[in-house]
Amino acid sequence: MAGLNHKKGEIVNKHPASGIDADILRQYMPPEILQRTGLMRSWSMRMVLAMMGRQPAALADYATRIARFDDNQVWAASPHAASRPGTRFAFAVDQVLNQISMSISVAERTGTTSATTEGSLTNAAMIGGARQLITELVAIEHQQEALDAADRLPAAARFGTLPLDSHRAQLGELYLVTAIAAWICERPEIMPVRHKARRVLLSDIRRAEATAWGVPEAERIDVTEQAALALLDALLANDSTLNAVLGIPAGQSSIPRDRSQRTLMHAGVVEAAKAHLIEYPVRSRDSDVALLNVIAEVLDLERAAGPGAGMTPTEQRRAAKLAAREQRRGGTGKRGRR
Repeated sequence: MAGLNHKKGEIVNKHPASGIDADILRQYMPPEILQRTGLMRSWSMRMVLAMMGRQPAALADYATRIARFDDNQVWAASPHAASRPGTRFAFAVDQVLNQISMSISVAERTGTTSATTEGSLTNAAMIGGARQLITELVAIEHQQEALDAADRLPAAARFGTLPLDSHRAQLGELYLVTAIAAWICERPEIMPVRHKARRVLLSDIRRAEATAWGVPEAERIDVTEQAALALLDALLANDSTLNAVLGIPAGQSSIPRDRSQRTLMHAGVVEAAKAHLIEYPVRSRDSDVALLNVIAEVLDLERAAGPGAGMTPTEQRRAAKLAAREQRRGGTGKRGRR
């Protein structure tokens, strides 16, 4: 099963708890356990994607799959069924809690957020955001259970504090943690490039499903940035309107290869292309139209983000330093004497 490399913030082909390569896991772990853990990981992450995409039908579908898996005759007859600790929702809830923790940890390591109780990143804001998603997307018959679980969380605690006992988790806790994970993935303070969160989740899902069905490492193909850029070059070569919005000169279709020279718009388009290649490994006219629609969505999102959305990361850091310096000087704009 896939886990997160905290240093780089990327998904790697290792079991999240042990760090063991997936091929080694296949040698030593029973296939029934690998299937259950892989599918629970995949379905719980797909619930997060469904929350992010505002897709209540998909959300309910994957929650139902998780709820019913342990009633499967093959699993129920397995000698390993009785060895699973906690409720039938425990492992899925644990997977989402791990995803939340890792998202916050990566943001802290990269300096995106200090995860303090100041500003917009508070436990109260996180719980409130989750409650809104639950009210909007969870089926009415399960809403109250999820909202009751949200009420038990400490709103005044440090951001990211989630004292949940996953071993006792029920469906309400599953909906709650997926709503929290979706809210976190949509926070620009944590995920400045919004489509990166979706791409990371899709990569994780694909690896979890490969583990569930016993696909060897040699047969797993990761989507590279080079492949995404090649697709964008081919797709945008004759699209003068999009090229103008992206700041690409006429007759040239490439996104800047130097990451430090990319704006958040550029980065969002590249991440959208990577996610697209995961979902559409074979290119077609319909898949091209789907990607163009997503690119248009990325452009709308980044334009709506306001000042700074069109800056390169270097320019954003420089602007932030200048703003802080001016604030220290009282906002006069005059240089002080040394």
